[in-house]
Amino acid sequence: MDYVAREVAALPAPRPLLVILGQREAETPAVLEAADQALGPAGYLCRTVPAGEVQDYYDAADVFTIGSLTEGFGRVLIEAAARGLPCLTADRPFARQVLGDQGYFADFTRPGGLAGLLGRVLREGSDPSRAAARHADVYARLSWDRLAGRYADMLVRVGAGRNERGDRWA
Repeated sequence: MDYVAREVAALPAPRPLLVILGQREAETPAVLEAADQALGPAGYLCRTVPAGEVQDYYDAADVFTIGSLTEGFGRVLIEAAARGLPCLTADRPFARQVLGDQGYFADFTRPGGLAGLLGRVLREGSDPSRAAARHADVYARLSWDRLAGRYADMLVRVGAGRNERGDRWA
């Protein structure tokens, strides 16, 4: 998140408000200090909100980004794309798998990677047809309607001690 704060600060004024949502952890004070230094206290908002309120933040947002270079699974990317948001993320296999051709990818290990994407997406502005395409894509590939049967099959196979090909595990 310190990278995200520095990248938002690199944008010309008027800059977007950076909203940081999530549980507070041991590194949160350092992240907030970095955000204060980069953006000033009025340049960002940090909140922990109940799960039921997260959708309101997605709906109020213009873009979504996650600054991490590794991720177990990009649930937040799925949620944001399902709400039609342009999702900006590090160019990593996990992100490409989740977002497909609907994502915006850059090298988040270098200064300017995210700032360049943010500037481009903000200049493009909101396009309802692109938002609908992002929603449709993530729904077609990753919704529970599409995946439930595959998860059930996997659990049955694992319970029977078989891999994806049907071979028994040793």
